Amino acid sequence: MTGLTRQEKKADTRMRIIKTAADMLQENGLDGLKTSQLAKAAGVAEGTIFSHFGNMEGVLFEVYKLEVQITLQQAAQSMRESTKLWEGLERYTRVIIEYYSQGTGPLIKRILFTEGEVSDQIRAQVRELIGYVDIFLQGQRDKKALKAEANCFRLAHIYYSITLAHLIVGLRMETFPKEDLIEHILFDFRIVMEGQMA
Repeated sequence: MTGLTRQEKKADTRMRIIKTAADMLQENGLDGLKTSQLAKAAGVAEGTIFSHFGNMEGVLFEVYKLEVQITLQQAAQSMRESTKLWEGLERYTRVIIEYYSQGTGPLIKRILFTEGEVSDQIRAQVRELIGYVDIFLQGQRDKKALKAEANCFRLAHIYYSITLAHLIVGLRMETFPKEDLIEHILFDFRIVMEGQMA
């Protein structure tokens, strides 16, 4: 890290802690992540973790935030690669549900039901998710796949609500039913879209 400014070193240390925590979560799950172990694996003092994140909840949220950001970008890219309405929505849904099926359930449950600053940041990610679907639906409306009067923003909100409802059910199950969730989300959204198709 020679030649880096203090701010760059701080950012580098922060990201190293987040990536190390993500790796440890993947290997050992939520119960296997302890501050002392994380500090050792990241090559920092335990106090450095508290200095950057306040507590382990702060670290966990940053891991979640980074993973969701990457997932949303991948989902949006996958959706944009399709020219067909239902193929694009299926691709988007598949990437989102795939992320949640990767054994991160306990972390997600812990994060989703947290209050305060974390919940504000989650709301920002929800707006981003809805925005990607809204833009895709607008493009489909422009291609005449949807009626000209279709309210794409409202439809994107409905899509999100359907996805979240099914996701919560899936997270409560012992085995995450990925394919069933994707099928049910798209089925329910097709019902909503019946009057919106051109």
